[in-house]
Amino acid sequence: MNGKLQIKTKIDNSGVDKQIEQLENKLNDLKSSLIISKEDKTLFSKNEILSMEVEVEKLTNKLVKLKEKQFDLMVPSSNSSSNDITGSNNKILDTTDKIVKKVTKWGLALLSVRTLYSVASKSASAYMAHNEVLSKKMQSAWLAMGSATAPVLEMLANLMLKLASYVNYFVYCLTNIDYYTKALNEANKAQEKLNKSTMSFDEMNTLSSNSTNSSSGLSSLPQISDSAKENISKLTE
Repeated sequence: MNGKLQIKTKIDNSGVDKQIEQLENKLNDLKSSLIISKEDKTLFSKNEILSMEVEVEKLTNKLVKLKEKQFDLMVPSSNSSSNDITGSNNKILDTTDKIVKKVTKWGLALLSVRTLYSVASKSASAYMAHNEVLSKKMQSAWLAMGSATAPVLEMLANLMLKLASYVNYFVYCLTNIDYYTKALNEANKAQEKLNKSTMSFDEMNTLSSNSTNSSSGLSSLPQISDSAKENISKLTE
């Protein structure tokens, strides 16, 4: 170096971040030059060293102001994000509040319907208890409705028994255990014990003299055709 140092303080104003970067670079250069001047005092004159120290102080103050400006520019975006989050939270709270109100409204409505039905049912029962003619008419009406739906109910029961028979045989092919027969035998034994515990001594003697055993009254499963058994057996192989 020729012993002279030209110091430029003009900073590009294209952006705060770029200005900060330029200032930091110049500060680093000046600080490095000051460190070198302490090691080799012949490189710079006292005036040059003093000018560098003054310039370091100026650039430091300017850098602090730029960083404050940078922080101020960042605050609005942070506030905007905070406002967005607050708005989303408010929407969620409003939606939740509406749902709670609707659920409460429907709950109260159902409770009112249930209460009205309970009152009407009790009133009708109390009235029919004192009106035998009306009570018998109602029984006849329910009996007629039951008789009309009996074929449909019987058909559904038969279909369910048939389906249960196929399922039971499928499980039997897999496990070699007839669970329905096992359960039926256990139910019959339980029913026999119950009958014996509730019968008088004479009835027990009559029961022991009979050749047939008491049963639980459960229906046996319908028989499956041989072709169906073969098909089920193939599925379990």
